[in-house]
Amino acid sequence: MEQKETVLSAVEQAKEKMNALLEDVSRFESHQFDAGNKDLQYFFGVDVIAALESREDEHSTASGARKAGLTYFTNKVYSQRKEAVKDMIATYVDRTLKRYDWTYEVECVADPFGQDEETEAYQEVVRETKFPVRNYLSLESDGIYQQCNEQIRQILQELQDTIVATCGDTIQLDSQFTQCFVVPSLQDVLDNLNDLDTNAYWVNTIVQDFEKGYYHKPERYIDYIEVHDMIRDKGFLSLLGFDTCYIYGDMGDAAQELSRDLAGAVELSDLNLYVKEQVQLLMKEYVTAVKALVDAKCQSIVEQIA
Repeated sequence: MEQKETVLSAVEQAKEKMNALLEDVSRFESHQFDAGNKDLQYFFGVDVIAALESREDEHSTASGARKAGLTYFTNKVYSQRKEAVKDMIATYVDRTLKRYDWTYEVECVADPFGQDEETEAYQEVVRETKFPVRNYLSLESDGIYQQCNEQIRQILQELQDTIVATCGDTIQLDSQFTQCFVVPSLQDVLDNLNDLDTNAYWVNTIVQDFEKGYYHKPERYIDYIEVHDMIRDKGFLSLLGFDTCYIYGDMGDAAQELSRDLAGAVELSDLNLYVKEQVQLLMKEYVTAVKALVDAKCQSIVEQIA
């Protein structure tokens, strides 16, 4: 009787640890999926330094030089706002979402259930998870499923050690009892997340919302464009004296301010909610599959000890 209680207690403890772990990995922190990262570098693939190419760039007033600089900024920088948003989303996907991609930079390892899909171990997982076992991943990967699978394997190993120490070989455990290599199978959801930066809907919607008010028109950045004065001779060998002219110069501050505004537009968009919903779909399937796998292993022990 004491042996049975020890085994059943070990099974319940293993399930409790599993449930706590799965609850933890499924919990999303506030702002976890905010795409508008304020720490992003600016994303313009042009030289935003307005080089003085000819004397035609000289202007008699500072305001004239600044307006000419605004024209340059509008044509060379502001015109690339869609490309900037695409780069921001691509960076966001790489930094935030790759940990949910079970195919990203991982090495395949030997199928722990054997190559024969008719094996009982394989069929058990198929029955309980409702989808084929696939994509066995390297234990060295830092993806969320790989990390969680490793902790589940540790829980199962502890349970197996307790069973063996308590019952010896009177309870038969499958040779793959401690294995857990589960990943979601929602490839379409994963593809949607990986393709966010090439999805014209999100890029166009974010940029259109950004452009709605005057606040984000090109003129909003004119004060960030540098203007320099310079001495210009008025005639041959300076016989006519000198006067002051003005040129526009570095507009890196304007480009960076535009980048911050675009990042804010990304953050305020519905992209964050969409991403969270998609990740929740992945995690829900993953959690369901892991619970089914572990419950099946535990049920086999309970049936033998009854």
